[in-house]
Amino acid sequence: MEKCLVWYTLSLKQNMKKPGTWLLLGVMVFLLWIVGNIRMPDPDNTKVAICYNGSNYEKQLQDAIDNGEPQFTFVQYEQEEMLSKAVKKGDVECGFVLAEDFDEKIQRGDWEDAVICYTNPFGTKTDVAKETLYMAMFPIYSRWLLTETEDEIYATENPDRLEELLRIHDEYLDGTLFLTIEEVLVESKEPNKAGKEYGNGQGEGKGITHGLVELFVLLSMLLAAGVYGEKETVQIEKALLRKEKNRFRYIHILANATMLSLAGLIVVLLSKESQGVMIETLKMAVLVFSGGFFALIFAKLFKNRLTYISWVATFVICFLLARFGIAGYLNS
Repeated sequence: MEKCLVWYTLSLKQNMKKPGTWLLLGVMVFLLWIVGNIRMPDPDNTKVAICYNGSNYEKQLQDAIDNGEPQFTFVQYEQEEMLSKAVKKGDVECGFVLAEDFDEKIQRGDWEDAVICYTNPFGTKTDVAKETLYMAMFPIYSRWLLTETEDEIYATENPDRLEELLRIHDEYLDGTLFLTIEEVLVESKEPNKAGKEYGNGQGEGKGITHGLVELFVLLSMLLAAGVYGEKETVQIEKALLRKEKNRFRYIHILANATMLSLAGLIVVLLSKESQGVMIETLKMAVLVFSGGFFALIFAKLFKNRLTYISWVATFVICFLLARFGIAGYLNS
């Protein structure tokens, strides 16, 4: 046991002198910091923000949204800045802001940039929310279009005719004269394979911190196993018996993972994913000790260092696919 502690201490000191160790640690902390500052939208969030900016069309748009049985709950914000912060925090799926001169734009027929959309890069329902707003704005647009083109169609202007056209127009929009769709419910005995709830499982929105820490700890051990046999370990290995070499290599791998595992454990404990000191410490210990055996066996499969590095890269890709569920997105 004393001999193992000496080996561990020597390997740890050597590892702390390597620039690559600090570089890998810095990259891990940096990525975890980025992940910690990303606000992933709740996949079940159906709130959409809207700021009318004092438009006279506020009531008309709100009534059209409510009467259209939308899939979203539109939350009104008085200021654009407050709406933007709500989208950034992930409190709402996205947000729509009517231009300050929205009413004037409508009167001029200038529909370009009449509405600004704030969205999160990880949002998944923004396009559907846009369609909901488009449907609410369609009666406004169609009335404007009919009013502006009446004299072009008939070559003359006639207020009575225009009033009648607008009345018919409103009847079509308010009723079912235009299109009636009959719904037929089809029972399905088999579960929908495409109905996976992405973003709720571990590694898909949640468990990202755990996943990144696991990846970097395993990567540090695989790299340590791959560079084994260089000058710093050859001298010690020459003095060992044959049966002691594997034990020394294993301890050397554990020592190389010490700094990253401790840093990763601290980050996990400070994150919202933490399950408590005891559980997280136990999970990290299992990861390090079992990962050390995996790295030791994995390194023995390849004699060529370039080939080994290529397989380590392959392992990283496979780990990402399995841990973060990327394969599910590709197959959906």
